Amino acid sequence: MSYPSPRTCVATRKVHPAAELVRLCADVDGTVCIDAHRTRGGRGAWISPDALSQIPRLLGKLRRCLRNNHLTLKASYSLVS
Repeated sequence: MSYPSPRTCVATRKVHPAAELVRLCADVDGTVCIDAHRTRGGRGAWISPDALSQIPRLLGKLRRCLRNNHLTLKASYSLVS
């Protein structure tokens, strides 16, 4: 029997089932992107859909979670499109 994997939101620090959260990862060039299918390799950070607008404020936390000190956000950064 499979149980839902609990994940912690990087914005709120609350634990949710993985199905309720959005997975973020670092692209090859170090840009933060959404892993919509949750199939990309490497480290990921989980965030609740309500907190997606807080990503620019959370860049420091994302750098620690993804273990990448060179993360960047695109100038025209828009996750919700």
